[in-house]
Amino acid sequence: MPANNTDDHYARQLININPVTKTAIKDAIAEFNPPPGSHGLDAGCGTASKSIWLADYIQPDGKVTGFDRSPGLLAHARKLVDENGYSGKITLEEGSISSLPYEDNTFGWVWCCDTLWAGGERLGFGDTVEVIKEFARVTVPGGMIAVVFWSSQLLLPGYPELESRLFKAFNESTFYTAGINPEHHSMKTLGWLDKAGLKNPKAKTFISNFQAPLSERIRTGLDLTLHMFFDGLKEHIAPDDWQHLQGLMDSGSRDYILNNDDYYGFITYTIFRGEV
Repeated sequence: MPANNTDDHYARQLININPVTKTAIKDAIAEFNPPPGSHGLDAGCGTASKSIWLADYIQPDGKVTGFDRSPGLLAHARKLVDENGYSGKITLEEGSISSLPYEDNTFGWVWCCDTLWAGGERLGFGDTVEVIKEFARVTVPGGMIAVVFWSSQLLLPGYPELESRLFKAFNESTFYTAGINPEHHSMKTLGWLDKAGLKNPKAKTFISNFQAPLSERIRTGLDLTLHMFFDGLKEHIAPDDWQHLQGLMDSGSRDYILNNDDYYGFITYTIFRGEV
């Protein structure tokens, strides 16, 4: 399947958002604690940014196999891996995480971040418990599996009612969150791990904080994050809320929220992990 413009646009968004998510995700990797020198699978690796952070953690001899079904994202991943000198540590392969082309007990661990939304069913991965069983199949006994999600945020400090209405509209209008079975919600992942037969499932949440003055990279990432969440909500919120939001998100507006001298925001990531 060839890459397309949608893949390319999404890949660039992911790369530009990395500075916003980096602290929380790298702390989650430290909590996961893959052993130095191990070989692991980054299932749903996207642009491979997290594969690089995982490879850094398991230096000097560790290796990561990045696996994704999107050729467009993998094209960006290969470029990122090559440009940053990780071609000897990271291998990238294409396919579906619901049917991994690896023998049993191939990897010391499996990491899967921001992939199994809505239980996987609406995104074409099938039943999430079965996907996690597939992760377990390719992991050595005693190895660890981590499933990680963006779990909360504060992006519009000072406007809690507006932000609450915006995320209510987002959750009600986005196909992978609207009306899902509660058992398929990402924050139910401890249950998925248990049903997949993993031992000692645990969860922990980590935070990335943003305080003015914002660096240019953080400002760019936060601006993109705001637009990714809210640009599609015009038909789902009140006209007054939409007009107010435009002023807060317009970098040329005197109300642009990222210009506030007292800006503070955060995002959190939650890691769910269990032992094979």
